[in-house]
Amino acid sequence: MAEIEQKAERWVILPGTTIGGNVGVFDVEFTVGSADGDSFARLIGVVDTGALNTVIPERVLDGLGIARDESEIFTLADGSNVEVDLGLALIWIEDRSRAVHVAFGSDPELALIGAMTLERFGVAADPVHRRLVPARITM
Repeated sequence: MAEIEQKAERWVILPGTTIGGNVGVFDVEFTVGSADGDSFARLIGVVDTGALNTVIPERVLDGLGIARDESEIFTLADGSNVEVDLGLALIWIEDRSRAVHVAFGSDPELALIGAMTLERFGVAADPVHRRLVPARITM
């Protein structure tokens, strides 16, 4: 038993990953806002460590006045490619905020928190307990 505990102490949980190694998918409340912090919206989003980017419905981002700064071509799970606009937004998870590039999503109901946002917050997904947990940030 002591050997297992010693090994567990050496394990490092990295931001943006899933505890247990499998893709984690569950919902979490968060807030998205304009870069100046003047307007914001509270959302429930799917935490998906299999997705790289955070996707917010374009109607929400447009309503907050978030500018479309650039576009990128993304490959979807089915292998198809889609061009998506990106913009800089503030994301609040619990009591912390970070500036994050977000994708303008075409699905009006889907907000998705991807691995890059989790990395920015220094958290990992714990799908068993359906929560975000602190992770060790590396250089």
